[in-house]
This record gives sequence, structure tokens and C-alpha cells, in this order.
Amino acid sequence: MTKKLIAIDLDGTTLRNDATISLETKQTLAIAREQGHTVMIATGRPYRMSKHFYDELQLDTPIVNFNGAYLHNPKQPNYKGYRQNIDLKTAHELFDFSQSLELNNVIAEVNDSAFILRDDESVPQNMRDSDPRFIHFGQLTQLITNDPTAIMFSAGNEQLKLIKKQLDDAFSGIIEHRSWGKPYEYLELTKSGLNKAVALRHAAKDLGFTMNDVIAFGDADNDWEMLDEAGLGVAMGNADAETKRIANTVTLSNEEHGIAQFLTEYLNLKKKAFFG
Repeated sequence: MTKKLIAIDLDGTTLRNDATISLETKQTLAIAREQGHTVMIATGRPYRMSKHFYDELQLDTPIVNFNGAYLHNPKQPNYKGYRQNIDLKTAHELFDFSQSLELNNVIAEVNDSAFILRDDESVPQNMRDSDPRFIHFGQLTQLITNDPTAIMFSAGNEQLKLIKKQLDDAFSGIIEHRSWGKPYEYLELTKSGLNKAVALRHAAKDLGFTMNDVIAFGDADNDWEMLDEAGLGVAMGNADAETKRIANTVTLSNEEHGIAQFLTEYLNLKKKAFFG
């Protein structure tokens, strides 16, 4: 079999609902690498919130952060990736726009820091667990003086559906918006034209793969382009109906080690190595 580039989303896909990677999934990804396949992460998270998993899986490949707005290789400082930001003027227009919405919170990511409007329960715990030097609270229009890579709106899922329509009307062709995977109720905004597939194409070429060589795993709307463009797009059993429709096939849920189950069978991974 041709060696594959395995692109894995984190939340709702590689991670269980308690935000940990099961031993089965970790072992299977390690065995796939031992047998010549390549594994990389493609997530909506900033790097500081995905570094732990990158290290836990002992990866040395490029990583996609902010749903394709940031591509880099932590192990190769000179890697020719990219970071595409929202221009400051648009960011401030989005902050002004957010005041008319029913939001729980607004977060802006600038370089390695998070700037958060409200210090309350809407702030994800894993963001609170980040180095406090990189977490700042206050009025974003005053705090943000550089172009942010991403802006996040927090609201209930039904409210986020309405906000998506309002954003499409007001900022069409200027920004992209994608939902975070469960359990987070966040809408992530990035510069228009960016998504995980854009970054994955870049990384695949650098690693010597075509998109036809890619097996991509995802569960939510921020995975759609990646699942569609990959040679094999695999939706998790816990994915929404539209994500399952876009994917080529469906595996078990993130709680049932869906990545491990699929790769073991599809790549015919050696059981001796798996249980050894």
C-alpha cells in the first residue's frame, strides 16, 4: 500500500470528551508511523493549546493551527509555513459588530497570546490552564494593537447559527468562520480563503505527498474542506450529519477510539505491534 499522510483533528476526533487521547489511539498512530505512514495535526486550536498533544504523540511534522490560518513545524524553526492574520481594521470592526450580538465572550489571538473580553465560566478551562503570561483580560478595542490570527465568539449553538448568517451578510469575502468541535460553543473567525485543506495541501507537498495520499479525520464544519479534498475523508461517529455526508466514510466515535479502529483495519496494521 502507498504510504499515507494521516491528518487528525483534535477536539471531537483524536481527543475523547475529557480532552485526553486514549491509549488505543496513541498506540495505533505510533504503529502507523512505525510502518512508514506520516501523522500530523490539523486543529482550530492555537498552538499553545495543542502543543501538549503534539508532544504526547511524539510528532515532528508540521501542524495546522487556527483552522488553517497558521502552518508551522515546531521542530523546524526554518520551516516555510505561514501565518495569515486578520487586518487590524477588520478586527476592530468585528469587535464593534460583536457588541450588537448576544455573546458570552469574545477572544482574540495575537501571536502566542489570548486577549479575552470577560473573565468568566465561558473561558475554556484548557485556555485558563495556559501560561498566565499569555492570557489577558479587558476591552479588546483597547488591548488589540496588532493583527490577530483569529477571533472567537462564544454563544449557545442556536445563537451561533444566527450569528453565522449575520457575519455572512456583513463580512462576506473578508473572513471565514468555523465552529470548534464539541464540547466548546465557539465560532472561530479567520481571514477569508483559509481553511484546514489550504494548509494541508501546503504541508502535504512539503512532505512529498499528494492530497490523494491523505487520510483525514474530523467531526465538525471546520473539517469539511479537509475531508472533501483528502483522498479519503473519514468522519467520526459523533460527527454531525453534514460532516458525515461530505466524508467518504464514517468510523466509530471519538469515545470508541474511531481513529484506531479505522486505521488498524484500513492500513492492515500488524496486531503483534499493536498489542506488543
